[in-house]
Amino acid sequence: MDFAVCPSCGQSVLDDDAADCPFCGASMKAKAGAKPSGGAKPAAPAAKPAGGPAAKPGAKPGGKPDPKAAADDFPFDAEMLQASDAIAATATAGKGRTLQVICPMCETTGFVPSSAAGKMVKCANPKCMVPLFKAPAPEAPKAAPPPPKPKSNVVMMGIITAVVVSVLGGGAYFFVTMSGGSTPQTKLLTPEDIRKMKEEAEKRKLVSGSPATKVGPETPGDTVPPVKVDQTAAKAVKTAELQTTILKAMSELALLSGSHNRSKPLCRRLAAEAYALAGQIKEARDQISALGSVGRDVPFYRVIPWIEVSWAELAAKKDAAAKTALDSALAESATLPKFGRDRLVTATYLATALSGVERYAEAHQVLADRQSADVDGELAFVMCWFEFDRQLTDIEPLYDLFPIVPREATQTAATAAVLVLRGQEKEAFAFAKAAPAGIPQRAALAGWLEARVWLNPALAPAELEPELAGLPPAYQAYGWARAARVAASRKGTDSAKAFAAKAVAVLESQPVPAEFEIPPLKQLMKWRPSPAGDLLAMATAAGEVSLAQQAIGDNTAAAASLVRMLSITRAIGPSVPAASTLQKDLDRLGLNGMRDRLKKDLDLRNDDDARQSLNIYRQALNELSASATTRFDFQTRALGRAARLGLESAVWEIVSRRTSAPEPAQQEPYFGSAVPGWLHYRFEKTQATDDLNALVATYGQHASGKITPPLMAVAIDHFIAGRTTEGLAVMNDKSLKGDQREAIAIRGMMALLNRGEIPAVWELLAKQENVLREQAYQWAALVLTRMGKAQEAWDRTESLTGSTEKESIARGIVGGLNERK
Repeated sequence: MDFAVCPSCGQSVLDDDAADCPFCGASMKAKAGAKPSGGAKPAAPAAKPAGGPAAKPGAKPGGKPDPKAAADDFPFDAEMLQASDAIAATATAGKGRTLQVICPMCETTGFVPSSAAGKMVKCANPKCMVPLFKAPAPEAPKAAPPPPKPKSNVVMMGIITAVVVSVLGGGAYFFVTMSGGSTPQTKLLTPEDIRKMKEEAEKRKLVSGSPATKVGPETPGDTVPPVKVDQTAAKAVKTAELQTTILKAMSELALLSGSHNRSKPLCRRLAAEAYALAGQIKEARDQISALGSVGRDVPFYRVIPWIEVSWAELAAKKDAAAKTALDSALAESATLPKFGRDRLVTATYLATALSGVERYAEAHQVLADRQSADVDGELAFVMCWFEFDRQLTDIEPLYDLFPIVPREATQTAATAAVLVLRGQEKEAFAFAKAAPAGIPQRAALAGWLEARVWLNPALAPAELEPELAGLPPAYQAYGWARAARVAASRKGTDSAKAFAAKAVAVLESQPVPAEFEIPPLKQLMKWRPSPAGDLLAMATAAGEVSLAQQAIGDNTAAAASLVRMLSITRAIGPSVPAASTLQKDLDRLGLNGMRDRLKKDLDLRNDDDARQSLNIYRQALNELSASATTRFDFQTRALGRAARLGLESAVWEIVSRRTSAPEPAQQEPYFGSAVPGWLHYRFEKTQATDDLNALVATYGQHASGKITPPLMAVAIDHFIAGRTTEGLAVMNDKSLKGDQREAIAIRGMMALLNRGEIPAVWELLAKQENVLREQAYQWAALVLTRMGKAQEAWDRTESLTGSTEKESIARGIVGGLNERK
């Protein structure tokens, strides 16, 4: 790659952000020969190698070191780059070249004359980016020890006697303990002596981590009491040492430039987060400050580090400092990009932090336009929940609990859940109550409720009744059903049944509306669609009740609730085939023909009235089609997820009956949706051969081609079963979108981690693009740390070359070692 070149001295400069040349001090933006910015003078020639110490990074030319200088990202001594008479190293040793040197930049080994010790030398690698460095200085000869004072012959004889006795005694002890012999006249060690030796050995083991020397009793009759070792203390010492090593490495990695560092701003961001998590607030702030220098193009990178600092300051009881940090995060959030999963995660973190200090209106404002019901939104929800739930090592349990239709305010639900996971239940409920009415409030209440039951599956309905009692019936039924599903998944069977009973009672207290019928022509001209929000909310609640009943083993009731859900949606508008019939009739007649029919059927007086009526009619058809699409889209999403979660038999009964109905008003074109793919997937997985054959045969009567399986589910199943090669093959299918591949990669990685197939994890991640690979490395390291394998995660960095990858692993480990409270 090309580096910036100083216009004055012509040297290549690694730091893209440098204002002045680190070699001559001249301005990097001025013409050749210009003075340095700020009036600084050009640097003086390098001092002699054998003289004073090398200049530190960030030092101003001719002055004292400046720790705040932007050159803190330059890891080499300034002095070594100013020598013009460096001695070139050769790749092999030869006559007169016996001193071995190793380049600190590229680690190439070279050989120079012994006279070059302590002087500037040039790397033997011609492609080295920073080839000049100082050879190791020669070691000063050690002063000879002073001659011993003369001793008298009496003292000397005493020493000789003592040595002889020790040797003989040691030999006797070795003979007794190692060969089984006996020397009844001599007993060198008592049991008390041996016990003390064992204690000392165990202490050495605690500190060094190496096995202690085994010291046995002198004779079979001697017994040594067991020594208790504080394993918790040993683990704490080892963990602290590992964290210190990692944090130091993170600071050093953030300094690297060029091909070894894909993103210096990302390295600074991760280092800032890690220091804040470790409670080292000053160091975290220093990293954020450095991020401001190298990350001017990505100011939103500072949002999460500021949030982590705010939480750390709160933990230290420094409320004012915490508020300042949080305000900084809020200000920087204005620069968040419009797309990408990172913006969703960041918005959730920020809304959580704001709500934690009761700034609810600002929290909802942050979330207002940062929501996604798609794959990336669901993955962001899972990432946030997983990050704050220290008991989790897999994310599939969270995916299995997804609602029957995707949340439309996914990040609002995540914020409420994270608040509960952080121990802020009251703030979570207040955040939910402050949410905008409708979908956001329902999502927030569900997130609050789900997290509470997740943490306490045995929670009784009476403990939640006061908060749910005043809500609309659809919200109550939905909330109780969500609580039932979570409790059932966490083995809270009794609570799950009680929650499900509450949900059913609320649901059945509401009447099922009549199915929509297309009105006659005169009424249709006056018809306007009603808002579908209330009907969709009640239908969603019925669908959740169905899944809750299935979770507690009542499949018959679950099938009935699923039918109830579809009956509610049929009040929204006509079926798609029914709306299409009217549109086809208009296409057949044409505008002129339809105008004439309207003039006749409506008994209109003139052509102008007929033209106006035609426009009204066309608008009515468009609104009918929109209502039909809303109804059908909801049904297909709900039925597909119901099939995935175990209700495939009930779904197949509905699909087979409705697709074969004789009247357009009763038909539903399910074979043109993703529902058959989910049915095929489930029938094949459960080996329901008869249902599978019937599905394939019926599909052939209504659609062409083959049934397309849900590739995401197929790929993840491969990874869960340990079939990495097959999973990777499905991931490469061109029909998959980018966010789908990302979700597969992360879920597949989690599955392999929980199978203990660590090498397969590294193989999977090596095939992913940079940003995804770095995010996945952080998650993998967090999981391994939760599994007690932090060192194994850190060892992975030895085989990596990129700073960002190493920083990601380091961030995951530090996160696991300092789980949020």
